[in-house]
Amino acid sequence: MRVVGYVREAPGRETGDTVFSQSEKIRRWVLANGHRLVAMCQDPRTEPATRDGYAAMLRLVGEGNVDAVVVPTLAVLSPDIMNQEVMLWDLRGRKVKVISAHEDDRELLEPATGDAARSVVRDLLNKQRDYQLRFTDLPAATAVGAEPAELMVELLE
Repeated sequence: MRVVGYVREAPGRETGDTVFSQSEKIRRWVLANGHRLVAMCQDPRTEPATRDGYAAMLRLVGEGNVDAVVVPTLAVLSPDIMNQEVMLWDLRGRKVKVISAHEDDRELLEPATGDAARSVVRDLLNKQRDYQLRFTDLPAATAVGAEPAELMVELLE
């Protein structure tokens, strides 16, 4: 399997693994599982925080030359589980598998997770996707939130 690694040092004063340490965790996981690391994208600690490495990883995924994204831990995506789930949903929608090198995260990546908050976010995102798929063929004037060019109102007695 062709994988791209993604590492990130959180901005601010939090302590955490350096991008080097995170990269090594991914390299060890790739080696132990017999996959091929095609790229390592990173977002070092910067002020203000940037996500250039994440954007580069998304471009690689979009090119179709990657089967999976490997992170050292899900917290690298975001410390907030709601944001993590949005990012995971987006990656899965791009037809790429997401893998964590951290053993404790693997259960959280399963479709049926015991984490209630994750389940709610996943359900909401899936319902939003289903809604969009169902109503994307509507004319722009009738789409939710769209402003019609002209509005005619007929009052009935």
